Amino acid sequence: MKNKWWIFIILVVALTMSACGKQEVETKTQGTPVDNTPVENAEKEAIVKIDGTLFDKSDLEFYTLMQVINIELARNENNNDYVNERLKQFENSNVQLQTLIEIHAMSLLAKEKNYFIPPEKLEKKVAEFMSSVDGNEKIENMLSDFGEAEVNSRIRSYFEKVMLQNRVVADLEKQVQESLPNASDQEIAYEVTKQYEELYMDQIGDLELKIYMK
Repeated sequence: MKNKWWIFIILVVALTMSACGKQEVETKTQGTPVDNTPVENAEKEAIVKIDGTLFDKSDLEFYTLMQVINIELARNENNNDYVNERLKQFENSNVQLQTLIEIHAMSLLAKEKNYFIPPEKLEKKVAEFMSSVDGNEKIENMLSDFGEAEVNSRIRSYFEKVMLQNRVVADLEKQVQESLPNASDQEIAYEVTKQYEELYMDQIGDLELKIYMK
């Protein structure tokens, strides 16, 4: 069952990433013009503001780092061509920004539904992540280059948002499985991804979004 779940998640992520290139420009243009006005103090290094929460360049770099690490961890489960293709996508700054916005926006949606992550589950997730990268020299170097203190100060907030986002996905999966009991895993993944993207676009439309990154 655990392996089936991870196969499902990988498929959902793959489908979402395939749509990302189509959505990244839309996210920046549909009711969300780039803010070209001068920013001061805390907003000087701003990349994006989502409902009052400001994200700067280092935030974007950390979110991108975590996505790249997750892709690298999948090398043992996927062929290198697939992994390298996904890594190539994250060289695009618009894809990086899209991912940050999506994670934060969907975590806000989860909170609106009164979901929360118990501290013990969050600590377990962080511990599992650190265990998964232990001994992987390439990933350990990535984390070291970013800075141990910087990683430690951001990782819990990041994983809390990702876990909230995953809760939304899990709920959609449950609903689709109940409505399509005879569907294949691939059909379920496709339908979940479709509904997730619709939910995400609705959520973005409800948020105050300012993009500063040119």
